[in-house]
Amino acid sequence: MCAGTTKVCTDACCSDADCASPAVCRRTYVEGHNLFACAVPPGGTTGNDTACSLGSDCTSGLCAVNGSGFGECKPHGCGKTSCLAKTPPSSGYGTCAYLQTSGAPEFLGTCLHNAENPQGSPGSGVVGTPCDPTKTFTSDCKTSFCDAVTKLCTDVCCVDADCAPYPGTKCRPASNPHFLTCQ
Repeated sequence: MCAGTTKVCTDACCSDADCASPAVCRRTYVEGHNLFACAVPPGGTTGNDTACSLGSDCTSGLCAVNGSGFGECKPHGCGKTSCLAKTPPSSGYGTCAYLQTSGAPEFLGTCLHNAENPQGSPGSGVVGTPCDPTKTFTSDCKTSFCDAVTKLCTDVCCVDADCAPYPGTKCRPASNPHFLTCQ
């Protein structure tokens, strides 16, 4: 892929470990799309869970705007497991939601605290169990993600390895084309 205004070759990523130093995994504009790719660290200096106005304010490149219109820097995530593993472990990121980026049709995996989850509080259903996708303030799923078409609990992902906690599943495009989910 060819990234940014400088037109350098890059690759998609899930974490900084996927990139050769000094590049980091961050929100990047590549060939007309917003996605997470290996790129030079952004100029932003605002860390996670601090106020922001634009993605360029954040070291992650991702400024998530809440329902009150205030932005907060958040890390990229590839499912509940990757968000729980964010450092420090006390960060409290308990869920991954796909949020739409401003000015683009893409949705990017974003780690959120359970209370910030747009799908509601986590339930008890494991991946593959039936769920009700119409619930607004609560979820039937531990991952807080219920597929609207299959009506089964699932988790968002970036690569097959993100689905390892769910035996027999692989990371595939969901019925909603904006997501990759463990199926």
